[in-house]
Amino acid sequence: KVDPQTNRSSSFELVGIGEFDKNNDQHPVVVKIETGTDKDYFVAFNRAAGPNAENVEADNEVTVVQVEGGNGLSYAQSYLKAHLLAGESYTEDNFSNTGEPFSIKAKYIDISTEPAT
Repeated sequence: KVDPQTNRSSSFELVGIGEFDKNNDQHPVVVKIETGTDKDYFVAFNRAAGPNAENVEADNEVTVVQVEGGNGLSYAQSYLKAHLLAGESYTEDNFSNTGEPFSIKAKYIDISTEPAT
């Protein structure tokens, strides 16, 4: 879990759920971005492997999803806000009504390794 209001910058190496069983370095599969509301963001690597081998969208991309409610603790409608290739960013101009911008950047994607990161 990351709270951008207390920690302005964070960096993670994500592993897709399809290769979680090969995740010896304990990289996260998903990172929750805490908004201070019940509409949090979740960032994951949509690795096209294992159960995700036949994805319809965003193969081998970083996905940014926002839940409509529930604070990520219960069922809620969710929305795909972005899927990012290496070097791409997603920005919210007014993060959690703070007036501050918030960005997520996929610095790199390496699918030549196992697990891919």
